[in-house]
Amino acid sequence: MNVCSVCGNEIRGHGFRYYGGRCACSDSCAHKLFFQEIIENKKDYAIIKGTVYKDGGNVESPRHPEWLGFEGRVHHIRYFNGKDVITNNLFYIAKVDDEYKDVLKDNAEFQWEV
Repeated sequence: MNVCSVCGNEIRGHGFRYYGGRCACSDSCAHKLFFQEIIENKKDYAIIKGTVYKDGGNVESPRHPEWLGFEGRVHHIRYFNGKDVITNNLFYIAKVDDEYKDVLKDNAEFQWEV
């Protein structure tokens, strides 16, 4: 028997899995798991003006820049803790929902984009 990781309801049939094998019984519960994952791993994300981004790691001389985040455009991110990152592989993840704005506050800003 599978049980929803969010609400505890039994998942009948196949249901679906989400993040690290945690189960969700509905789109609403999957949405909550999605944001729980971001909250639990906040250090891995840049939150800029209420938008969550993830750096896939800068790729030197990519053969197919169109396969990279933002098609390989270079972004300079300055985290509020002083860390600077220059990447050509930045991915948009989500706008922070109102219910999570207190825990997912901005932690960085763009310095420049090319």
